Amino acid sequence: IRDYKVTGVQTCALPISVIPQARVAAGAIIVLGVGVAVLYARKAAADAGPHGGGMFDLFAGSWKPPSTAAPYVDACRQAAIDNGLPLDLITRMCQQESGFRKDVINGHTLSPAGAVGILQIIPRYHPSVDPLDAYASIDYCASWIADQRQRLGSLAKAVAAWNTGPANVRRLWPNRLPAETRNYISRVLTDVAPQELLA
Repeated sequence: IRDYKVTGVQTCALPISVIPQARVAAGAIIVLGVGVAVLYARKAAADAGPHGGGMFDLFAGSWKPPSTAAPYVDACRQAAIDNGLPLDLITRMCQQESGFRKDVINGHTLSPAGAVGILQIIPRYHPSVDPLDAYASIDYCASWIADQRQRLGSLAKAVAAWNTGPANVRRLWPNRLPAETRNYISRVLTDVAPQELLA
């Protein structure tokens, strides 16, 4: 006989021979619960229609990506999850950078500064990624933001660094940042991680 004690609950005794069956039963309950959650997420994604952004929508916040973001939303959210970032941060940054415009994403329209692609990457500053490969750019940006958050000390500083560069953030944070950068931080984080504005 093995005793199982839970605080505030009467002691329960189980024969040792029953313990493996109890573990199997508990495992079955967990698997069933996960299965139900996945089915519910799939139904929620189906109900959302072709621009719903997939099963991640079940866990998204109040900000919703535009319909033009549909081909990229799941990749953005997966990249955010893989790097420990707010779910819709990279999607919102793409919206701010390129507006999910096809002519910007495919490089037909460049910024005056020479920024290219879905995340408006300037190749000379980020030579290790092809800015015209939208999915590679998404993964790269998420990894870069996570790295800069660790280096600079906050997500707000990391997002600012994507706009104006890490050196400028170190030198100008917070009050001397360019107005464009302050507006960038405010728009992006207010929509997807407002608590980070205080960091």
